[in-house]
Amino acid sequence: MNEYKNSSMSRWLSKSLQKYNINDHQIIQSFLGCKPDEILSKVIMAPYWEPEFFKEIWPDQKTLVTNRVWQISLDETSFTFIKTGIGAPLFGDIAFLLTLPSVHCEEVLFIGSLGGLVPHLNIGDLAIPTESISGLGFSRYLSPNRLSEKDYFGQISIPDSQITTKLQIAANSIIQKQNSIQDEKHSEKIGLHLGKIFSSDTIVGQFAHIEEFVNMGCIGIEMETAIFFHIMKEAKIPAGALLLVSDNTITKKSLFSGRTKVDKEKKREIKRLLIPEIIKKMYEL
Repeated sequence: MNEYKNSSMSRWLSKSLQKYNINDHQIIQSFLGCKPDEILSKVIMAPYWEPEFFKEIWPDQKTLVTNRVWQISLDETSFTFIKTGIGAPLFGDIAFLLTLPSVHCEEVLFIGSLGGLVPHLNIGDLAIPTESISGLGFSRYLSPNRLSEKDYFGQISIPDSQITTKLQIAANSIIQKQNSIQDEKHSEKIGLHLGKIFSSDTIVGQFAHIEEFVNMGCIGIEMETAIFFHIMKEAKIPAGALLLVSDNTITKKSLFSGRTKVDKEKKREIKRLLIPEIIKKMYEL
């Protein structure tokens, strides 16, 4: 077992599988369709996105599993891109797999969408979570304790500080360049926001509790980062997240109503133009 995988989570998860005659290779093949050694040391996880929008900057893409797993390279940097599915149960199980001893994952980046919960988060802005509050039932499964022993609702999970700092430096650099172009076009500038976010188990049910999330001090809401940060911290795997603001309920531009064609096009353009550049820059630091 690699030293970085010698964590309590890695040990008890692997032991639990072995108890029922399940090995790492079998469960990874079943979930992802690839072999453990095909997962590289750097991993990007995305609930919904596929890496097609990376191709302008990262053209060297090899599909390992259709619509699921890719290997991507640029210069001396290579990483595995995994599309996990939306929500903590789908995402969390894949995150669990990365902690297994036979997977040589040493660093993970989450990329995805964020719903704004404060007025100054505009669609197309970028956000880097500094902490994530769990509103997820999946959290109960993150330890060998009896499920009834602890309620994880409200628990705060945090990303790796070094990756978060690198992301912030990279994002500031790329956004500054883009905003100088926006100045010439007299277009709206792109914002970068750092702060606390809430991870929810529901898309529809969240609307009955928006005020609660705001009162917790959350600037945005999504569905996976609390699980992600928790698992990676317990497994001693450095991890961070870069999020694109896709909607904002507070400004009446939710996923379901209020967003204009201009809003949606801006979001798509920022995703295509900036996120790959930021990741490239982050890996160079």
